[in-house]
Amino acid sequence: MSFTVFSVAVLLIFLIAAAIEIYRGRQRGFFKTLISLGSMLVSLIISLMLSPVLSEVIVRPIFGGLVRRLNVYKNLLKQFSSLDPFIEALACILVSTLVFVLLFFVLRGVLGAIMASVYRRNMKPSEEDPGYGREKDSFCARNDKLLGSITGTVSAVLITMVVTSPLMGLLDIAGQTMVVAEKANKNIWVQTGIGEENINQLKEYTMDVPGNIFYRFGGEYIYHAAASTDLYGQRVYAMDELETIGNAVKDFGYVYSVIKAPEKSHSGYIQYIESVGQHVADLNICHGVLAEFLSKGASAWIEGKTYMRIAKPEMNDVIEPAFDEVLKVCANTNETNVKENVSTLLNIYAIILNSGIMKINANDPSEVLACVEESDLISKLNTEMAKNPNTSHITVSSIAMKVLANQINELTLDKDKYSALLKNMTEAINSVQTRGYGSMGEQVTVLTSYAKKYIADYGITIPDVIARSTAEELLTKLTSSGSEVRVSDLKALFDEYLKD
Repeated sequence: MSFTVFSVAVLLIFLIAAAIEIYRGRQRGFFKTLISLGSMLVSLIISLMLSPVLSEVIVRPIFGGLVRRLNVYKNLLKQFSSLDPFIEALACILVSTLVFVLLFFVLRGVLGAIMASVYRRNMKPSEEDPGYGREKDSFCARNDKLLGSITGTVSAVLITMVVTSPLMGLLDIAGQTMVVAEKANKNIWVQTGIGEENINQLKEYTMDVPGNIFYRFGGEYIYHAAASTDLYGQRVYAMDELETIGNAVKDFGYVYSVIKAPEKSHSGYIQYIESVGQHVADLNICHGVLAEFLSKGASAWIEGKTYMRIAKPEMNDVIEPAFDEVLKVCANTNETNVKENVSTLLNIYAIILNSGIMKINANDPSEVLACVEESDLISKLNTEMAKNPNTSHITVSSIAMKVLANQINELTLDKDKYSALLKNMTEAINSVQTRGYGSMGEQVTVLTSYAKKYIADYGITIPDVIARSTAEELLTKLTSSGSEVRVSDLKALFDEYLKD
């Protein structure tokens, strides 16, 4: 905490307000001052309700008629078009806090005049009232000026909170933003050229003693309500969003270290991955920007490129096809599905890391098989995919096909035995297709039993989860056209999964 030039301004505002309100309290007396305080509280509540609405009425025509026509603004949006509603929302929030203060004093004057008129007509004590003498001898009547002064002091405190809350709120946001930025990059002020001296000076203002006394004991809650707007059909509060962003950035630092070195992951890091997904789910003001970031980032990763200096998480060739399917969905992310897609992407990555499949020798089929079976990887991934409507169509049976193809390849079957295996499997697939089974599930069940039998004949033992997933993959890849499957089709599919 510190005392700054701002301290003088805050104390001056309070002293002026206190002098006026205490004087008026002594002159008016307790009951009139209490009524004035009541009108002030009503004005506060109404102002907090109306200021976000009025700010939108003011800001949106300005953006539509002026800001969006500026070349500087157009150039800013070329890289991220989703910044437009984000910037407009920030402008609405800023204007809302200013409109709130102005509206508060206008309403206070209007309501004060109305309530004073009502008091004069209906509430002023009358000498003809039988209880008039007793009222004159009451505690409130005997201490009328003292209680009026105390009530006036309360009014002065409230006025100071209202007047200083916009600036203190901005300083609070600046302070939290600096903390978030420093967590993300320790050298950010040197790199941006702002300078440590300027930052330290700003930090002193954020810790101003008089300002924080009025802010933390009431002004903070006033600012929280005033600094809000509607975006994407939801009420957005600046302070809530900033806190969520701060927590997300903090946790993402751990996530990024795992992305760069997945072999170093452990349960603690995996918890951070899940935590980032929850923070994103709580965001409202910037998920449009996040949607565009994820969409462009996923597209770049699919093409083997980095995005914003972030490379695609390292994947071995067993798990990469399934992860790429999720990235294809994420490449079509928008503001309506970004929360679900981010959550799915992060949870999928957490499941992959938690399974241990990234730490094993991907070229050893038996090791991969043991890992997949022990971790129940396929079932967990499919369950997570099913939670998101955008990925519910994806199954990760490709993992099983990769494992099986590698096992068959490792046995180095002679040409005749391999051809016989392919022929038997092809006949089984065509048989399942032509027998008129009512559902895909029935076809998978029947083909699973065939697969286990034929594969076992060649010395390969696979668990049920691998056999069933293999059957799903074969039917999905080979029977979608409805035509008869040829041996060459099955061989080409196995060869595809044997590629590095």
